[in-house]
Amino acid sequence: MPVAQLLLMLAAAQSQLPPCAEAYPKGEAAMLECERARYSTAQTVLEGSWRRALANNKGDDAQTVLTTAQNAWVKFRDAHCEAVAFPSRGSSLADQVKLACLADLTEARSNQLAEFGGD
Repeated sequence: MPVAQLLLMLAAAQSQLPPCAEAYPKGEAAMLECERARYSTAQTVLEGSWRRALANNKGDDAQTVLTTAQNAWVKFRDAHCEAVAFPSRGSSLADQVKLACLADLTEARSNQLAEFGGD
């Protein structure tokens, strides 16, 4: 197999690595910090998407419906991630599992808000 083809395969495989994979060899503290930063970034992006979605959906009815949905989504996200992390409770990975879940769902919600003109 030519070297160029191997390099392309390696690049494709690396693009499919899970978020924070580069922190794995550095230990649990690095993984936790990576997930914490990922969630913080996702939350900042979500807040911008949310503001744009509200701005692009003027009118009390539209904003009320969006706000109700967003409030329900936040409750779902938080409860769901508690449930996802529950099996690891008491372990050193519990916070990492919860933060990864929060980041994943928050990133997905930003994409969903784009349907309402949030991007």
